[in-house]
Amino acid sequence: MRLDRQVATQLLAVRAAYPRLRPLPSTAPADTAGVSAFNQAARVLVAGLVKEIEATARDNYRQQLSSGLRVAFKSYALRPGLVSVAFTVTQDGIGPRPLTWATGLTYDLRTGHKLQPGELFRQTAGFRQAVLAALQPLVSGSDDCELEPDNMSWDNFALGPATYYLLLGDPQVGRACPTRQVAVPLARLQVFAVPNSPAARSR
Repeated sequence: MRLDRQVATQLLAVRAAYPRLRPLPSTAPADTAGVSAFNQAARVLVAGLVKEIEATARDNYRQQLSSGLRVAFKSYALRPGLVSVAFTVTQDGIGPRPLTWATGLTYDLRTGHKLQPGELFRQTAGFRQAVLAALQPLVSGSDDCELEPDNMSWDNFALGPATYYLLLGDPQVGRACPTRQVAVPLARLQVFAVPNSPAARSR
């Protein structure tokens, strides 16, 4: 779904998109029971961002400052029983410069349950070390890319067919980094996969 809105009197521009799943007739009902829950979660997430930027625009209007919101999404996994998407959000007018950040939404479509990292991988020191090893080339490739284990959101992720993506959700963290995601091949993480989880089934 796409939402475009421009309010000249409030100097506000909104361009937002979010996914809406529709079960195929050939899909087993057991694999689509959670579709409505995912659709609602995606809609609520974007609606909350729009409401927030509208409030900001009302405050900025008094100072004749423009405000804007852009929301795009990318699908990383869409298969029977599982969907995983990442939203890229850019907010303008909240600070001295536009803020860009990412947030993930991964659902078990059989239960309508939003998956947490611990349901995919055991969150051990070894797991974090494996993720940090993938992080090093990103940090080393930029003098201004500052990422540390303590300032990263370990619960913000997306899951692809062969890759686990750790997303940078705080716009102040890694602001100068060339990407808002850290990609880790699932092959490096399989030893930490929770048995029978989507991560284990991705092999």
